[in-house]
Amino acid sequence: DLPYGLTINASGTITGTPTTEELQEFTATVTDTHLNQATGIFDIQIYALAIQGDLPDQEFGAVVSYQYTASGGVGPYTYAITAGTLPTGLSMDAAGLITGTCTANGQFGPWTVEVTDSLAQTDTLDDTCLVSGFLFVVGFSTTGDVALAPDAVTWDDSNSGATFTPHSIAVSSSGVIVMSNANGAIRWTDDNGANWTQVLLPTPVGTAYDSDDDTHTVWSETLGLFVTYLRIDSASTPRRGEFYYSADQGQNWTRSTVTSVTDPVGMAELNGRIVIVTGSNGTGRHYSDDGCVTMVKATSTKYWSWIRAINGEFLMQYVGSGLTTKSLYASTNGVAHTFRSTLPVRFADIAGTSTEIIGAMAAGATVAQGRGPYKSVDGGISWVRNANTDPKCFRLAGINGAYII
Repeated sequence: DLPYGLTINASGTITGTPTTEELQEFTATVTDTHLNQATGIFDIQIYALAIQGDLPDQEFGAVVSYQYTASGGVGPYTYAITAGTLPTGLSMDAAGLITGTCTANGQFGPWTVEVTDSLAQTDTLDDTCLVSGFLFVVGFSTTGDVALAPDAVTWDDSNSGATFTPHSIAVSSSGVIVMSNANGAIRWTDDNGANWTQVLLPTPVGTAYDSDDDTHTVWSETLGLFVTYLRIDSASTPRRGEFYYSADQGQNWTRSTVTSVTDPVGMAELNGRIVIVTGSNGTGRHYSDDGCVTMVKATSTKYWSWIRAINGEFLMQYVGSGLTTKSLYASTNGVAHTFRSTLPVRFADIAGTSTEIIGAMAAGATVAQGRGPYKSVDGGISWVRNANTDPKCFRLAGINGAYII
């Protein structure tokens, strides 16, 4: 018999597409017009060419040497990228060897690798790779350790004449990074920090109180709004939150009529829902689906210290009265919450990628300079301390497999 997928016609032409790798012997008979016949025994070897490989995820700055392989077919083999691109800094030679140094963070691929053998047979595979690591530094302790990063960013604040020191960092679902400071400005970027736009925050009706939780800004793709709060009214307790929203990328702000939120300490956005948590002198957790034009108070008597939207859910730290408790709670909608874990230490902040969550440890009894990190790969259920205690940090955010600190 002929190999599977092949047929022979009356003219003796064999056609078709082989479907299995095999050596097949067959007998063919030819007959002329005088009915004379001749018979021959033949064999056909079918070589099934296949390419194998899966470039592992990498860390920023990793030196890579990875080999795609092939089986079947008839060598030698030649490899080529026929669609897509490899991670920045990597290249592949004709032998299928990927080499280079990862010089950019992000999710790369898919790219298509094609192998060709000496019989001109081809096979392809699609591959992807996540490159993660520190993206850049936006602020660090002047008395602590400076994190090693490929792009250490410092800015001159044109509003105050001082260095722009972010008091909050937020990353939207599409990768818009927004930073707020205590000097009345926010800076945002939608191209991984290549270009930044600075806009002024609104002037509060009350007296702004300069603290690390003084202001927080998020961008919502769903609503098309920047939303910010200012914690105001000097150092009195409790401090009141003023909420503003902007539909023109911060050029003009509208003040919310909501004035009932006290002691806000964090804000996060997920699919158009904005959730605000308050501290020990606050009114609990609130949520809004219209950019904080209106708000609803959730049933919550707990004292929170921050909130983050990570991997499709809100994560919050409960600190308790006197900052003695340190527990992680999760919420899918900001209304109800469930206990996730008892944290090993009190965290100054957390950030997450698609595969892990990083927690920066708060030092002492006050949320001063964070020290960390701790890492969780199960959504915050269990935590492992990183042997590397650098850097000291106060705010974290995750984007494209990288961390902003």
